[in-house]
Amino acid sequence: MWDTDFVVGDSGFDKGRKSRPSTLVPLDIAFGCEGPDICEGVLPPSGQDLDPNTETAFKPRGFGGPHYQQESKVLQVRNVNIDHIEAKKTHHTEDYDSAYTVLRRGFPFKVELRLSRPFEPSADRLQMELFIGSRPSFERGTYIPIPLVDELQTRETLLWRTTVLKSEGSVLTLLVHTSPKSIVGKYQVCVATLCHGYLFRTARHLAPNVYFIFNPWCPDDLVYMENEAQRREYVLQDVGHIYYGSADDIMQRSWNFGQFDFGILDACILLLDQGKLPLQGRDSPVTISRVVSALVNSKDDNGVLEGNWSGIYGLGTPPEAWNGSTAILLDYRATRSPVCYGQCWVFSGVATTVLRSLGIPSRPVTNFESAHDADASLSFDIFVDENMKILKDRMKDSKWNYHSWAEGWMARPDLPLGNGGWQVVDPTPQETSEGVFRCGPAPVNAVRDGVVYLKYDIKFVFAEVNSDKVYWQLGDDGKFKAICVDRNVVGVNISTKAIGSDEREDITHQYKHTEGSEKERIAVEMACRYGSKPGLYGRLLERGVGEPITEPRPQPDDVSLTIVVHGIPEMGRDITVGLHVASASESAWRHVTLHVRCDIMYYTGVVHGCAHKESFNVEVPPEQGITTWLQLPYSEYGPLLVTQAAMLLTITGRVAETNQPIMQQKTIRLRLPQLNIKVLGEPVVGRDILIEITFHNPLPEELTDVEFLFEATGAQESRRIQQRSIAAGGTVRLQERITPRRRGALKVLASLHCSRLHLVHGEATTIVHS
Repeated sequence: MWDTDFVVGDSGFDKGRKSRPSTLVPLDIAFGCEGPDICEGVLPPSGQDLDPNTETAFKPRGFGGPHYQQESKVLQVRNVNIDHIEAKKTHHTEDYDSAYTVLRRGFPFKVELRLSRPFEPSADRLQMELFIGSRPSFERGTYIPIPLVDELQTRETLLWRTTVLKSEGSVLTLLVHTSPKSIVGKYQVCVATLCHGYLFRTARHLAPNVYFIFNPWCPDDLVYMENEAQRREYVLQDVGHIYYGSADDIMQRSWNFGQFDFGILDACILLLDQGKLPLQGRDSPVTISRVVSALVNSKDDNGVLEGNWSGIYGLGTPPEAWNGSTAILLDYRATRSPVCYGQCWVFSGVATTVLRSLGIPSRPVTNFESAHDADASLSFDIFVDENMKILKDRMKDSKWNYHSWAEGWMARPDLPLGNGGWQVVDPTPQETSEGVFRCGPAPVNAVRDGVVYLKYDIKFVFAEVNSDKVYWQLGDDGKFKAICVDRNVVGVNISTKAIGSDEREDITHQYKHTEGSEKERIAVEMACRYGSKPGLYGRLLERGVGEPITEPRPQPDDVSLTIVVHGIPEMGRDITVGLHVASASESAWRHVTLHVRCDIMYYTGVVHGCAHKESFNVEVPPEQGITTWLQLPYSEYGPLLVTQAAMLLTITGRVAETNQPIMQQKTIRLRLPQLNIKVLGEPVVGRDILIEITFHNPLPEELTDVEFLFEATGAQESRRIQQRSIAAGGTVRLQERITPRRRGALKVLASLHCSRLHLVHGEATTIVHS
């Protein structure tokens, strides 16, 4: 008896046979997928993609022994050639640097077959076949037979179908129509023929591999995006901006997404494998983006990036030094171990790369004054003692100067209508979701309207962008009471890069209604019903801004405080801050006690150390104001500075006559030096050009162990340049050679980091000619 195990892609019978007499087997059952299942086996637990070095377990049924005398009549396939040039153009995948053809699902592609003899429609049966995974199955959608049909008769009924475009001698040109709901990943393409009862399937070396990815150009795909300018920006653009800084001082840096670079698409598929996402779940952008939000960080699942906010980066690359995603993803692909280190903007940049590479429209978004709600109360809580001094040990919530995440564009058939469109996909590991450090996809429309009970993690995102800041004071009975609320200090200037330009687009209105409007208050009240303090906080919402939740004071609040920073605070220089106290009282003087504290902090709001604190009294005449100037010398704050050079100035106090509390905070972000980059010479594809990087040290101290990271889009991978030291006030100039690989815009990105300076970067753009 012949063993009937058959290996897809191999010519002849399986390795288990005693001999390999031919590539032909007679078929006793219907051709294709009619009748019994022709595939046995199940997917492995990992759901991994097809390994080109691993044979696929595929077991057709109903075969007998070979009939050699009929071989001359059998239709054999000598060569399979996918028209990759036309496919790249029509599928918008021209920029992918891949060894395999990249196709967008829902769009057709051409295949040219070279046969052993001319194709005879009346006698020959032929079908294309796609396989994905190590044990393909028709029921699971991992084995896809694509029949040859009459186009006019089956256009409305078959998503997968093949039609003949041209038949000339032994060359047959086919058009393969694909499903907009197919699994995303790497497939093996085979061709099967049936003639005179004999089945032929192409050998492994003739079976090309192709990638299928999502298709924003296809109206039937869940990621369909109607506007062409948006598609070009959010799918095809490989360089963008990520915003950082503070609400009063918004900065931007360019980020090389590199979604088309060699090896990146493979790394993205590996990521899905690492997440153990079954192949059947890889047809949905919802499930894939949820896996991406978990796997871009290394918590729980050995993902791409290890987060580090300590300021100690000796075992890896400082987060501020990265200029793009390519080096990170290629490192992860090579080692399958987390890359060190990342912070929120790095996580968002890498997530944007992964989503765009897989075909999902995506963009990085930055939320300034972003709250981190640790207790699910949907409020940002500040605790003070009876003298209005901050109680640091009671603080669980925090407010980041900014926080970056990615957005993905997709329909949400799993949710009520109106929740499609942009979805928050946040891979920064802050809180767990269903036991895993991940966040999203959370529909932005639901966040705006306070519908926080839908999937996924809308409650957490809502608190980041629209929670109220509540002050709680310790009472004589040892209990905390809410004394006032600020409604417009969280979630401001939410930013992303504008379409087709380098300008910043403010998208705050997409996340929240106008502050103080009826719609915005309704959204907050709706959301807070599902928070951890619905009853108490509900009563607080009924009060005005700054009003107490307890009984009102007998005299109105008539004293205001304004913090003014003199000039532009620069790294290495003393800072001057003015505290302007004004009284609206018509006749009475006001005596105000102020407590000043200047903390050095990370951009996440975590305090590193106190650089300055003092208390003093101010006497304010009726209807006048008094300004007190404070000096913050570099000698005090400089040694304590951490990454991103941010300081938090907190002013608290009380008015003696009215018992009015005074509370004000301001983030001071120091202006950092920049790298100056020049492109020397005329850039031409394939020819070396010089890049010159210049840096001036603004600090009154020597910089040691300086490292530059340097890369250029479409020219090279990231390169590291060591500089032993840079003298105080000194200037260094470096030159590096690069070779442009493609015509068009070339962006050069570089960064510098050392123990005393972080987030120093620069860029230059030029045009490469053929």
